Amino acid sequence: MRLVMVGTGSFAVPTFRELLVTHHTIAALVTGPLRNLPGKLVAATPMRDLAHSHGVRVFDPEDINAPAARAELAAMDADLLVVCDYGQILSAETLATARLGGINLHASLLPKYRGAAPIHWALYHGETETGVSVIHMTPQVDAGPVIAQGATPIRPDETAVELEARLAEFGAWFVRRAIDNLESGKLEAFPQDPALACKAPRLKKSDGLIDWSRPAHAIRNQYRAMQPWPKTYTFWQPPKGPPMRLIVGPLLVEEAPASAPPGTVLEAHKGRLVVAAKGPWPSAACTLRASGPCRSRSSCGAIRCVPATGLPPDPKRCPRAPSPTCQGRLATSRTADRANRRALYNPRVRSSRCGPAVPSKVPCSARYRWSRASLSAADGSPGLSALGALPQKIHVPLRVNSS
Repeated sequence: MRLVMVGTGSFAVPTFRELLVTHHTIAALVTGPLRNLPGKLVAATPMRDLAHSHGVRVFDPEDINAPAARAELAAMDADLLVVCDYGQILSAETLATARLGGINLHASLLPKYRGAAPIHWALYHGETETGVSVIHMTPQVDAGPVIAQGATPIRPDETAVELEARLAEFGAWFVRRAIDNLESGKLEAFPQDPALACKAPRLKKSDGLIDWSRPAHAIRNQYRAMQPWPKTYTFWQPPKGPPMRLIVGPLLVEEAPASAPPGTVLEAHKGRLVVAAKGPWPSAACTLRASGPCRSRSSCGAIRCVPATGLPPDPKRCPRAPSPTCQGRLATSRTADRANRRALYNPRVRSSRCGPAVPSKVPCSARYRWSRASLSAADGSPGLSALGALPQKIHVPLRVNSS
């Protein structure tokens, strides 16, 4: 058969490599155009490198559904379009440029997780099994009949990066098998049940923000799912300036009762941060352990705290104290970072978000000073190092990006 490979990302490389060693003819590679980024050299992609090494023509239209691109595809006289990790949705007119239309390799057991990020959302929701599906393409995204499918268990510690690489290799064989069956006339197609369909939309940066009110195991699944982007993160609030993003991970869940509400920092020691989170039982909580050094100022954060030092309160820095429900918690909503930009230095806004103002039980006059090496309090209490060494212990209630 005369095939046109349509793919851009690394997930498509094993499929393309598998097709290059078959008896089928690869007429061309259709891939995304190279983008010129300011101050960066444009590098070739693995798909382009593979095509050039085998003498395959490369066609990279800005819009594959444009009339000029469709005319170019029709001139290739292909029997089948093989689509994988391309980045654009093919219209019905574009699919019709090939005699048999197109097939697509999708990284889920369809109809579950239709969309751009099936691997990430399967991990996020704690799935223990996933797989690949080869479908005959229709204008509706990932809704065509399934012509080949294979399942595989998800390993307990597997991240999205690791699972994607494994499914890419796993799926290449199913694509080859589907094409061979299509050529021999032995292909069977099974329609998808729309009632079982669920979506896997493209990831946003906000999907990595940790909601500490979720169970600890769910937060760990979120860490596994949000690799390599947007990663899992939370916010620490320095005494001056906006909240600073703290990239969290890798994560371990310790099944142990926690003596504090979810989101409370229980321990900080030598690159390890222990945070309370919900447990599997109502009477207990899990301790979420985040280990690994901070790599830069942007991935570290300062502690905004109310030190138990006995120093007199500073009315300029703490015109009003937050309510008890706002003390000692990390962010519990995706809007917390925006809200805190208003609330930190505005007593009225802080009072409205955190409840009525109450007298401060603990003074908050200890000032923190920033340096490249560390953050330290004026009274000598421990601070948070910017180079990876966290304090021995935090003995004060924290108010970090409260929601």
